[in-house]
Amino acid sequence: MEPSLPGSPILYYAMGGGLGHLSRTLAIADELGPFASSIRILGSSNLAPMVLASTGYTIDYITEDKLVSKESYYGFLSAYIEQHQFASIIVDTFPFGIVGEWLTLAKDVPKLLIARSLIWDRYADIINIKKNNCIREYPTRTLAIEPLDIDYEAVLTGHSAVAYLHEPILQGRSRQRGSDESEGLVNRCAVVHSGNQNERDLLLGYAKKLFLEKNISVPIDTLFPDQKIYPANDLLSSYKYIISGAGYNMAAMASQAGPSRHHYLFPFTRKFDDQHARKKNVESGLWKNSEPDGACKAARWITGHVINYLTGPGDMRNQTLSGR
Repeated sequence: MEPSLPGSPILYYAMGGGLGHLSRTLAIADELGPFASSIRILGSSNLAPMVLASTGYTIDYITEDKLVSKESYYGFLSAYIEQHQFASIIVDTFPFGIVGEWLTLAKDVPKLLIARSLIWDRYADIINIKKNNCIREYPTRTLAIEPLDIDYEAVLTGHSAVAYLHEPILQGRSRQRGSDESEGLVNRCAVVHSGNQNERDLLLGYAKKLFLEKNISVPIDTLFPDQKIYPANDLLSSYKYIISGAGYNMAAMASQAGPSRHHYLFPFTRKFDDQHARKKNVESGLWKNSEPDGACKAARWITGHVINYLTGPGDMRNQTLSGR
């Protein structure tokens, strides 16, 4: 018998630029089954219209005029929450939002946090999380999808029920085993990035320098948003060489590259997201021997807790979803 779905919608809060947050959200949504119909995805990427054209999920995105100030953003978000009366919120960004929005908004709505690598001290300072005598509403439950800063992890385990996912969250073709055979791989390099022009130029420069140092001569193709190719997993799976930033999604893909495919990560310096730590983790073997079924396990974790009305942290503290 199928469990009953919530009567009110669930907000999947996938705020952030580029395609990373939305792509990870869609990877999980693809595994939610009938529960996916209860999800509304909210993002802020200016690439959201391109994603919308490729999916049947309900995706709302915040236009730039709503992001010009904290006041206008809070006003939009407050009205949006009131309009939809969400039963719970899945936060796929930092624990209290991009600018601390969840410190004050929807305080009575249970929240699930998808936790990634974070420069915790910098984030904590920005939102004054360490301020004395402040009452903070922490996420009800947390799914840590990669290794966390020690202090960040300590804060989460002290205030939230934390489960650990040791498998990478990947979309579509990227999850398939056996797609790395040298037969059929084109001897070319794909430089892929959804960031701005300056970052794309940095990646191209890194690619040329890297191949010169390694004495590799291959044609270089670009895969940038203006080419309007989304999703790009099938195309990327055909390349022998891939160069990308070290955001979560690309790092997860790089971890699954076999001996015939070479995926090089170039970590960008972000305000909060720690791409340098992520690159080191992947190069040290993170996810290397793990089954690429993290999206399925993350979906089960979300579904189970939402359907059980997020009844408190005591019974699920410090779980490991992979059975390790």
